[in-house]
Amino acid sequence: MAYDIHTLLTTLYEEESSASPLLPTARTPAQVITPQTLPMDWRIEWEERSAIKEYDGGMTRIQAETEALAEIANLIRTKNMNNDEKNERD
Repeated sequence: MAYDIHTLLTTLYEEESSASPLLPTARTPAQVITPQTLPMDWRIEWEERSAIKEYDGGMTRIQAETEALAEIANLIRTKNMNNDEKNERD
């Protein structure tokens, strides 16, 4: 299936009300996780994961960095959810 990259990127960053229901909506800068916004301990973890995926997993650098960042973002969210649940119990 072929995609027009310009149309895809434009659609991603349109207002939430007009965005395609099949594509994720743009997030506010506070919600976006990038390597530059990671705390140092998470940044080191991201670098390790992306290096392993690139060299041992045979991925391109972009693929490895993207997949590693997604994993780190999920770990951060899980940790935050667990902390929230713990705080509710206390």
